[in-house]
Amino acid sequence: MSNDNAMRHGRHGVFLLPVQLVFVTQYRRDVFTKAILDDLRGLFTSVCADFEAEWVEFDGEHDHVHRRVSDPPKGAVSV
Repeated sequence: MSNDNAMRHGRHGVFLLPVQLVFVTQYRRDVFTKAILDDLRGLFTSVCADFEAEWVEFDGEHDHVHRRVSDPPKGAVSV
């Protein structure tokens, strides 16, 4: 997405629903390697395509992963 504040247009409305999810390992252990982060990037891309979400940002470190997307108003973000 070129502009983080760009409104998305649906059939019956206009929306902007940015969501940032942070996945943290138990006890903040160093689990995520470069190879695992690359695999997660592919998985998150396919999940975004399935839910018609727009990919904004993905980043990770040894003990957590940040994922930011713009979701359509079709469902709730579950915890």
